[in-house]
Amino acid sequence: MSASNFHEVCAFLERRRVAPAKKENRYFDHESDAIYTLEMSHEEDALRASLVDPADWLALGLDSVKLLRSPSGSMIGLLAVIPIHRQTLDYLSESVVTRAYFQTLSVEERLALSVPRENPAGWYVRMLDVADPADAIARSELMNAALGYFAFGGKVLLSTYVPFYQEYLRRLGFEEVPGAAHHDYGDNRLAPTFLLDLSGEGWWRWLTRISSQNGQAIAVPQSLPFRLTGRETDIARLLFQGYTNPEMAKQLFVSEVTVKKYVSQLLSKSGCRNRSQLVRMLMAFDFQ
Repeated sequence: MSASNFHEVCAFLERRRVAPAKKENRYFDHESDAIYTLEMSHEEDALRASLVDPADWLALGLDSVKLLRSPSGSMIGLLAVIPIHRQTLDYLSESVVTRAYFQTLSVEERLALSVPRENPAGWYVRMLDVADPADAIARSELMNAALGYFAFGGKVLLSTYVPFYQEYLRRLGFEEVPGAAHHDYGDNRLAPTFLLDLSGEGWWRWLTRISSQNGQAIAVPQSLPFRLTGRETDIARLLFQGYTNPEMAKQLFVSEVTVKKYVSQLLSKSGCRNRSQLVRMLMAFDFQ
């Protein structure tokens, strides 16, 4: 989302508020052969769009609010992920839904999250929505985009009152945060906050768990969310194998300056802040 397409996001959310869709989606679990059905009323669907203000996201200068478009170019989906750092902590502590978690933090815990903007302490997945609930491809695209943020590590947070999504999060490895439930969606809709802590060794433990779920409905995306040129692929593969810049230059018969240029291009394309994050992303997407 940017200033140039902000009006599209506003129009998308307004349509969701005034013309919500009843959801009756079916999901298949390959491990148990069970079929799960998500049901959500028009009123419940409209609630999610009514509790967000994209003007706040624009003011924060977020680059993690993504528009999903159809082949014809129309907006058909929205993903809003809020990075957790010192510039967003006040917003997260005061906004509906997100405040339930951040207002429970101690001074020490809040200070630990007050990190520089360029190196977020985690991510709050605030919204993932498609215009057509029956569009499985659109749902999958947005889910893959959301899972991509897991590769950065840190704390990943979500909150939902829908039992179906709560179970989905638990199967992904999320845990309910004690004392961080809220009624922002209505008095009769208790919404717990869920946390997946991918800090330090937590990221490796989660990746091992997900990798062991081969064949199940829940799995990490299998391809990078951006295209690589031939030379970028060579550099990415050597980075993945732990090569240093001089070693890559020798391996590819190019200068170190050239290697640095391609590494910079990879960081820019992926949105990663450093080489460690980039390698984690390559691992998360099963890059070979």
